[in-house]
Amino acid sequence: MHNITKLFDLIFYSLFPKTCAHCDTLLKKGEDTLCFKCHFEIVSYPYSWDHSEENYIINKFEFRLPLKKAASFFVFESPSVVQSLVHSLKYDGNQKVGKWIVDFYMDDKKKVFFEGLDIMVPVPLHPKRNKERGYNQVDVLCESIEGCTNIIYQKNAVQRVKYTTSQTKKTREQRLKSMKGVFNIPDPAVINDKNILIVDDVLTTGATIESLGNTLTESGAKSISILSIAVKM
Repeated sequence: MHNITKLFDLIFYSLFPKTCAHCDTLLKKGEDTLCFKCHFEIVSYPYSWDHSEENYIINKFEFRLPLKKAASFFVFESPSVVQSLVHSLKYDGNQKVGKWIVDFYMDDKKKVFFEGLDIMVPVPLHPKRNKERGYNQVDVLCESIEGCTNIIYQKNAVQRVKYTTSQTKKTREQRLKSMKGVFNIPDPAVINDKNILIVDDVLTTGATIESLGNTLTESGAKSISILSIAVKM
């Protein structure tokens, strides 16, 4: 039976070879999503996952959105391995990237970050964008985090009611203007008096998070925290 399984795996791998999300080389045994070479090129978030004065994200939102906690797995640069990972997750349908990130980078020290947080919400996609893409890119990440911590994932706690064009090349001022009235809380009781963690893919100007965080606060959230896959510094 073992030999049959190995044969099946060999045939499947030959027909559907897995390649590195960054350099496209064939992955070897023991490699997943990235080859070992590219894996070691990843730049992790250099600050502690706590509310220290050195926390870049906490300081980024000073006077904009009071934060309880803030963290990111990686630093976003272009071009980079992290950029390829995000692109693979967001545009190539490779949802497994979210689980891979948690499997490789969620150690016990990082799990402490989620203590004292009640629910986790994604930055939601507009229904039109969700239909185009077929999924929210942070879903699997959030589900994987929920599976190894005590935080609850409330996938539908927030709705995106206003369609916005891509924010990638917009300035902070343009993003802030376009983000007005974008989000809605269908059932405020779900988030009322809760310590909420907002999860996003890439944190750039922070305009989207700022808008969503303020909407949640105005609807009764007790506190706001942020977690992103990557942050542009």
